Amino acid sequence: MDVKQLNRLLIDRFPELEKEYQEEVDWQEGDETGSHVVYGDVFTPYIEKIIIQQKNLEIQKAFAFIEEILARNEKYSDEVIMLSVLERLMLNKEQFQSCKKYLGKHTEQIIKEMQYLQKCGKTGSQPIKLCLTIGKKSVIPKQLI
Repeated sequence: MDVKQLNRLLIDRFPELEKEYQEEVDWQEGDETGSHVVYGDVFTPYIEKIIIQQKNLEIQKAFAFIEEILARNEKYSDEVIMLSVLERLMLNKEQFQSCKKYLGKHTEQIIKEMQYLQKCGKTGSQPIKLCLTIGKKSVIPKQLI
C-alpha cells in the first residue's frame, strides 16, 4: 500500500477526520503527504481524544482499523502504525492500559516486541527497524512470551 492509499484508507474509514486531514495535507503534498505525518498528526490525536472521552465504540473501531492494517503485513503500513501511532499512544501508560481489551493479536504482538526491545535498551526507531527486518516473526525469546 502506498502513501496515498494508506492516507485515503484512513479517511474512508474515519470520515469524521476529513476536516483535520485536509488542514494537514492542503499546505503539504495533498494525498501524497507522508503517512507518518497524517497518522501522527491526525489519527493519533483522534485516538487520544476518544480515549480521554471514553468513547468505547470509537476506540474499538480505531483499534480494529489498526489491527486490519497490521494484518496486511506490509512494511510501510506497519512502520507507520508502529512509529506514528502505537509508540506515541504507549507514552501514556495509564491511558494505553485502558485500551488493552481492544487490541487484536497482531497489535498485541507488535506491542510486546516494541516493549521487549525498549527494555533491551534499543529505543527510537531502532527496535522498529529490527521488527521490520525480520517481518512478523517474533524477536522475543520464547521463554519470555
